[in-house]
Amino acid sequence: MQTLAVISRKGGVGKTTLSVNLACAAHRARLKTVVADLDSQRSAMAWARARGEPGPTVLETTAGKLFPLWSAAANAGCELMVLDTPAGAEAEVLQAVRLADLCLLISRPNYFDVAALGRSVEMVRQFEKPGLIVLNQAPPRRLGKESEVVQIAVRELARSGLPLARMGLRHRAIFPASAARGLSAHEVDPESLAAREVAGVWAQVRDMLTSAHAGAPQPGVLAAVQAIQGDAGLSI
Repeated sequence: MQTLAVISRKGGVGKTTLSVNLACAAHRARLKTVVADLDSQRSAMAWARARGEPGPTVLETTAGKLFPLWSAAANAGCELMVLDTPAGAEAEVLQAVRLADLCLLISRPNYFDVAALGRSVEMVRQFEKPGLIVLNQAPPRRLGKESEVVQIAVRELARSGLPLARMGLRHRAIFPASAARGLSAHEVDPESLAAREVAGVWAQVRDMLTSAHAGAPQPGVLAAVQAIQGDAGLSI
């Protein structure tokens, strides 16, 4: 079983939104998928209760119960476990990172989120885990130009030493609208820009989970800026 930990020290960055959308992408790929909801707010559980169709299993847990749950899921033939972690809860995040094959670090393009990401980066390095930074809730381009706040965030995140995802997520109304129905963006509208963004993140996550080169070094700052501005990045 492969394990994906979605982490951030800040609240409201979109960890649960990304967790359930990636879990649905894995489910569509016919992977037996479980989301472990470690957040005391139980947002992923609320999403699952609103869901009216087959999809990934969502189970609530805590730091102390996570390893037994993880072991049981692996023994039951689960192929992917997505760990939806809380903000600022050290025990839950530590346990999630310990079990993870890949850590997704989520940040919005603002000073406070980028600054707070440093502790998560340190934790990922401490446990020698591969990590990937995903920029979320980015503002749309104006007249074909990326906003200054996104460009600054990209440059700062590139200095972390972890790779920046080729595809980021924009601020899209479809994300909260689909979550309220227990659905993913793809299930509401597979042709939407939001669905395309999630598919891009999932493709890179899937490759990193399965590739022997998952720990490849971070590209330079210029490459990161080009990625987020180019066709493979946030230019949609």
